[in-house]
Amino acid sequence: MKEERFSSEQLQILYDILGLIIPSSDEYLKPSASIILEDSASLAEEFILLANSALHKIQELSILSLNNDWGKLENEEKIGVINLFQKKENRLFTNFCLCIINAYYTNALVLKAINTKSIPPFPEGNQLKEFDYLMLENVFLKGEIYRKTE
Repeated sequence: MKEERFSSEQLQILYDILGLIIPSSDEYLKPSASIILEDSASLAEEFILLANSALHKIQELSILSLNNDWGKLENEEKIGVINLFQKKENRLFTNFCLCIINAYYTNALVLKAINTKSIPPFPEGNQLKEFDYLMLENVFLKGEIYRKTE
């Protein structure tokens, strides 16, 4: 993992935030978003930069709004700080969440848990079931159905 990019305090905050944004689900056997920290190859530079910015703001808001470090807050208070962060730094929050979602839904363990058939990098391609290609003959015989442009 790219631990040199985050202090131990920042890593703990990041684990907490990821777990709050996308929690694990026992019913669907899905891990929380903190799983993206386990695979160092999935941590894009954009994610690291956004995470550092977001962590700085979250630590700042935690102290300013509740006069307490993130680690000493209860879950409800942490959620309140995240909501405050969303209101005050909407663009940063949105971009950070998009990076989290992108990293989460491209993680091989998550893709397996949600039962996708093709897991990157698709070494065998997407396999199609055998079927009669003659069914498509009528569509092929129609010819072009769109107007050509220059």
